[in-house]
Amino acid sequence: MLESFGERFENGGVEHRFLVSKNLPPVKIYGSQPILGPTTNFDWAHGPETYTRQFNNSGQTLVENRNVLTVDSRITNNFPGLIMCRNYQDQGYFCSQAFGFSVFDALTYDVQQRWLHSDSSLTITYDQNDLSKRIVKWSANAYDNTFHTLPSKIFSDNSLNETVYRKVKYVQDYSGYANNAVLNNLFTAHAINLPIEELIIKRNRTGRNLF
Repeated sequence: MLESFGERFENGGVEHRFLVSKNLPPVKIYGSQPILGPTTNFDWAHGPETYTRQFNNSGQTLVENRNVLTVDSRITNNFPGLIMCRNYQDQGYFCSQAFGFSVFDALTYDVQQRWLHSDSSLTITYDQNDLSKRIVKWSANAYDNTFHTLPSKIFSDNSLNETVYRKVKYVQDYSGYANNAVLNNLFTAHAINLPIEELIIKRNRTGRNLF
């Protein structure tokens, strides 16, 4: 998808790329295959942005961002679904009819639960006057808690070969949060994505801590 800054990209624009997945039709167990029906849903893998590129009015790339997504197997569930419809030869398919049916159509499908999250990202900022000069930033995420599914550790590098390590704790990362009045109030108020504690360590290229 292209986003224009101006009527005809006179101020440049942004290119967007997304992960696209399609649903699967139900599987017929017996009977006929209706045209419409429930599907095995892949919405969890449909729509996340994987790439952006900002460019100027001549098409020259200014900033690129690549986002690597991963499916975390710690949250994986399949819930089988079944639908049975009475088949009326002269009226089509009506599940609400109470009489006159001759045979059933049976279809099966899956309701899926998956955990898709950002594994790492790479951002490159180019010098408009010299494309050989660029600023590169890289970051990676680690997820320790499947209850809040938020990044617990974030690692990032920059063009100076400096590494920043961030460790974040949320309400559900504390084992006794239900017995702590403050933490329990936050949990009751659904403030589970609010960072409670954050540790930041920055190291230079020799591995020495800067702060």
